[in-house]
Amino acid sequence: MKKLALPQLVIYDLDGTLIDSVPDIARAMNCALQELYGTQAPLATVSHWVGNGSLKLVSRALAFAQQSPPHAQQHLNDDTALEKL
Repeated sequence: MKKLALPQLVIYDLDGTLIDSVPDIARAMNCALQELYGTQAPLATVSHWVGNGSLKLVSRALAFAQQSPPHAQQHLNDDTALEKL
C-alpha cells in the first residue's frame, strides 16, 4: 500500500466558519475610525461590511466615517474573542 504524503501547508478560512470574528474586526476598524475621524460604527453596521475582502471593508468604513458627524456616539464592542481568552 502506498503512503500518502502529508500536506506541507494547511489554510483555514476564518470567515466565521470556525469563530465569529466580526466583533474583533469591528473593534479594530472602530479603533482606526476613532483615531482618524472621531467616530465609530455599531457592530451591526460593521457586520454588513464584512465578507467581500479587506479593501471593500475599509472602503465601506471610510464612506461611513465621511457621512458621520464628528465625535459621534461610541459603539465600541468590548465583547471580542480576544478578550475572552
